[in-house]
Order: sequence, then structure tokens, then C-alpha cells
Amino acid sequence: MPNERILVVDDNIGIVRSCVSILERQGFTVLGRTDSPAIPHLLKQQAFDLLLTDIKMPKMDGLALLQIAKELDPHLIVVLMTGYGSIEDAIKAIRLGAQDFLMKPFEPTDLITTIQDSLARRTLIQDRLRLQTLLPLLEINRTLQSSNGEVSLIRHVLEITQRETGAARLAWLSCSVALAEQIKGSSGLRDQNGFIEMAVITSTDAPVPGLLPLSQETLAQLAEQTQPMWVTNEEQFITQTNGQANIIGALLPLVIKNEVVGVLTAETAGHPFSRLSLYLLSVLAGQLAIIIENVMLYQEQRRLDRLAALGEMSAVVAHEIRNPIAGIAAGVEYLTRNTTAESPDFAGVVMIKGEIKRVNRILEDILFAARPLSLELSLENMAEIVKEVVSRCQSQIQASQVEVSFNSDPDLLLIKCDRQRMEQVFSNLIINGTQAMANGGQLDIQVAQNQPESVVITIADTGTGIPREMQQQIFEPFFTTKTKGTGLGLTVARRIIEQHGGSLMIHSEINKGTCFKVTLPHIP
Repeated sequence: MPNERILVVDDNIGIVRSCVSILERQGFTVLGRTDSPAIPHLLKQQAFDLLLTDIKMPKMDGLALLQIAKELDPHLIVVLMTGYGSIEDAIKAIRLGAQDFLMKPFEPTDLITTIQDSLARRTLIQDRLRLQTLLPLLEINRTLQSSNGEVSLIRHVLEITQRETGAARLAWLSCSVALAEQIKGSSGLRDQNGFIEMAVITSTDAPVPGLLPLSQETLAQLAEQTQPMWVTNEEQFITQTNGQANIIGALLPLVIKNEVVGVLTAETAGHPFSRLSLYLLSVLAGQLAIIIENVMLYQEQRRLDRLAALGEMSAVVAHEIRNPIAGIAAGVEYLTRNTTAESPDFAGVVMIKGEIKRVNRILEDILFAARPLSLELSLENMAEIVKEVVSRCQSQIQASQVEVSFNSDPDLLLIKCDRQRMEQVFSNLIINGTQAMANGGQLDIQVAQNQPESVVITIADTGTGIPREMQQQIFEPFFTTKTKGTGLGLTVARRIIEQHGGSLMIHSEINKGTCFKVTLPHIP
């Protein structure tokens, strides 16, 4: 087959030249060598499809070379040449993995037939190996829906990939913060030039050369072109593998709906990947993208199911609770219509009215979290909205002895939004940050232009922080860490932001504080 690479090794220069000439006329890419001790280093630098070597050679014989070659690349086809081989040598060669023999002297047709037959058997072996590798992935996809450990599931795929390709290091990088937080949570995410390191698998018996960290330009180029990039042992990045035998690293984009959501990186311990390994890396990267997409769909479906259940419950709550509460409120107003501030019952009346308002507020939050949003959009300056909310919250801020710092970029883009809903979001985040600092602290608020497409608002406190295991739960309905909270504030806030096409993210560290990041797109 054309373009397949063959290495010919014999201490007789005449045999090497003859074999090279015959095989090149058949369309193969052939390299000839007479110095057998130098071959192991060559095999570490370049990949070959077939090794044709003499058995009897000075310094290093063909059997020793066969053993080393199979250790470096178990899928390499090896054909041995001999003029006076023994049965013992033949048995040993077969045990070491030799595929065929050529008895010297041989005719050109014998050489061509032996090579072609060996490569044909290699193709069958490769097809079988591809099927064996893909079968576990089919089982993984079937078990996805019953798995709650999405990262563990994807690590399983990486472990299969590492085992089948012989890679010394595999890493899954996400270029979507939202995806990273959705799958892995918000804490402990390691940044790699704008990409988030989600999972890493390394070989225990080989040193990791460390192609990473990659440059930001390389990763950006990969994200734009959605095509694999390959790394040679000369640290060159190429986009085609044809004719390249020294590929020791791979950068494979993970594409979902024509958008790059991450990168699979693979690297060896210095020796080149075989052609089969390069093929498997491409296939497994596609499988990994499918699994990631399934994880995203599965988690979105779970979120929608929870909201649907909340919607059903909210209808019951509105009917069964709101009417009695309205009756209680009307009764209290009637019974206390003549109660003055000097009356001994006045404090109790105030408390009852306050609790009625609290119940109504909880009902409104429940209904708001479940029912479709109706937005009244207008062009707004986000810095002005945030400053107005800070002004309204001054009483709570001063009561908690919190110092507020506010910074804003000049000439911010105007964002098309529902001003009242945005005030609700920022009021919730600012009050949460203030309440997290019961003994005082610092609340840093920044409004910044994020390139020309969006505005980012960050609200960071120096409070106690939120444990990692709770950071995704805080956006779920009714989950709260407060003694008097309803657990709906952040649920509603995220829903409002997502309804505007934006995102609400959290980063928190225990005893250091919590930072909420709101990103709102500029929609012309």
C-alpha cells in the first residue's frame, strides 16, 4: 500500500540497497540502515509500519532488535531475513512477535509478496483492535444515563485511551467555564491559558515530558479551526499527519454542534505514536465529545425536571395557601384597626403583619421561579443599576460594618435588559455578600467591559466562603445555608440572568470569601 513506511536493517549494504529499491518501486516509503545499534533510537524518533531486519548481525542481532521494537510499538509488523537460521531462532522469533520470515537468497517477487501479505495481516489486526477499543465506549455510553459521576465516567474514557494508544499523558481541557462548573463544580478548576483542566491521566511507568502548558495562541487557533493539531519531536505543530513519522503529541478539539467546547491533549514519553494510535486518538476524541454532550443534556434535563416539579407544586401552594393568608391578613387588619402605637398589643400586631408579608414573599419567589418570565426590555447602563442597588442596601451594609468598594469601566456598553429584574438580581447578591460577613469585611464590586460583546459584573466578599460540595447546590430550588432563607434567591437570580442570555457563576474558598460573576451579552 502506498505511503506505508518500511525500515530495512541489514549489515550488508548491498541487501539494504536492493530491498529499498524494490520496495520503493511498489510505492512504499522505505528507509535503509546498516548500523543495528542505532535502530532503537531511530524507532523512538520515527514511526514505521513494518520492520524488515536480518537475524545475524554484529553488535545487535535481529532477535534483540525485534524485542526492543515490540516494546516500543506492539503493533509494529516485523519480518526477519536469514540465510542459515535454526529452529531455535525461529521459535524464539515467533514468541517475540515476528510475523514472517524471508530465507536468503530471495527473489524480488518473494520480498514483495511477503511484505504485502504481512501488511495485509496488519490491516486485519488494526481493524480488530479498533473494534475492541470501541466496544467499551459503547458500554460507557449506555451506562451514562444511570451515572451520577460524570467526571469519573469521562476519566474512564481517558484511561481506555491511554491504555490503547500508549500515551504517557492525556488531559481534557474545557474552554467553557459554564461547562466546567456544570460538570465539575466551581472550586479547584485549574486554568491553562483560558482553558480549564478537567481531568488528567498519566502513565505510571513512563516520565511525562510536559508539552503543557501550551501557548494561548495555539489553543486559540485550535478552537477556531476545529481540526486536530499534531506535535512532532521537533516541537512543531502540524495539521496533517501524511508522511510524518515523528508525532509525539496531539491536540484534538472536542466539537459539539460545530462549536469547540474543549481539547483532548495526548503526549508520549518521547517515542512517536503509531498510525493506529493516531487513528484511535481521533476516534476517541469524537466519542469523548459525544459523552460530554450527553452529560450536558442529562444535567439540563434534570434541572428542567426539578423546575417542572416546582411548577406543579407552586400551583398547589398558590391555591391552598395564598387564599387563607389573604383572609388572615384581612382579619388582622380588621381586629387591629383601632390599635395605636402606644397599645401593648402593637408589637404583636407588627410581628404578625411582618410574618404575613414574609409568607407572601416566599410564595412570590416560588411562583416566580417556576412560571415563564415576562421581561420588559430597555437599554440600561449596568453600573448605574448596581450603584442604585448599593444605595438602597446601605442600611444592611452599615449594620454589618461592611466596607464597599465600587469600580466601573468608563463608556460601558448599554445592555438590553429588564431593569427591575436586574435590580432584583444585584440586590440578592449584595445582601448575600453582606450577610456572609457578620463581623464586618470588604465587599468589592466591579463592572467591566469584556471585549466588545459583553459586560461583566463581579461581587466579591471576604466572608466565610462556601464549601466546594455546596457550590452547585446553591442554585437549586429551596437549598439554603441560612437559618431564615427560602433557598430561592439564587435560583431566581440565575434564571433571570439566563433569560437575558447571560451567565451567573460562583467561585468560593473557605475562609477567604465568595465571588459571584454575572456576564451579560450585548445584543444590538
